[in-house]
Formats: sequence, C-alpha cells, structure tokens
Amino acid sequence: MMSTVEHEVPELREFLTEVATERTVPGTVGVVVLPDADEWAAPLVLAAAADCDSVHVFVTRSDEVQQVTTWIAHLPHADRIRVHAAHDLVAAMPSLTELKCLRSVLGPALGVTHVYVPAGIGPGWRRWLECGQADEPPINVVEVVLPQAGAPAESLMGV
Repeated sequence: MMSTVEHEVPELREFLTEVATERTVPGTVGVVVLPDADEWAAPLVLAAAADCDSVHVFVTRSDEVQQVTTWIAHLPHADRIRVHAAHDLVAAMPSLTELKCLRSVLGPALGVTHVYVPAGIGPGWRRWLECGQADEPPINVVEVVLPQAGAPAESLMGV
C-alpha cells in the first residue's frame, strides 16, 4: 500500500521503485544520513560497513555525492554500500525532516534494521527512531563516538 507521502511525492515513488529489488538482500541493513561529508562522516560509514550486510548512505548535499561515492569505492566492504543522492528526495518533501522520512518511509521500504548516528543523540530522537509508529518495525540506533575536535580522523574530504 502506498503511503500519503509516496503518493504526493513522485521523486520518492520513483526512488522506492528503483530500490525495491535491493530488499532481497538478507541480514542487517544499515543507514547513514550525511548532511555534510565532513570529518564525522567517515566513522559513521565505517561503523555501518563493519556491522551490516548492506548499507545505504544518503548524501543530502548534491555537491558531495561524487566525493562520497569515490571515497566509499576504496573501502573493504564497498560492494555492500550504496550511495544515494538524497537532496532530490529532501527537496521534494520540505514538510518532512530527513529522520522522519527515514523512519516512516525509507526504513520500512528498504528493510532497515540499524541507523548510525553520532553519539549523544537526544533520548527523544533515539526512542522515536527505535520505536516508530505501531505498524513500523523497530530500528536499532547505533551511536558512534566521533573523534574529538583537533584529533586526527579519517576524512572524506581528502578524496
């Protein structure tokens, strides 16, 4: 059944049709949403790639999609990571936050089992991501400790 959001947003409907075949991959499915390809992006993607059988990385800035794709191509588990240009989806749904779209629409469609976030996410957001609505499957929230400011960190910016 198509949700109201899918019906009203053609870009989302097209995206879900495109990725529907990927849902056949068994096991854990992780998601990382990258508002910026900065120094904290690498630890999130690396953690998801180490833990999950497949990973979807949503890049919300159109000017960073190629950079992230190039960086991921060099990772040991690159074959199970898919980069999505999420800026078109986000722009098409201004009334939804990225996390709400992830939790209520993309998560169930992709079979997401884990979402990777920087450590320290608020308890309200964590509970909402984990529990969702009554008809939505649970999603495990994995908090990744990021390097302290000034500490050396792997970066996507060096690609």
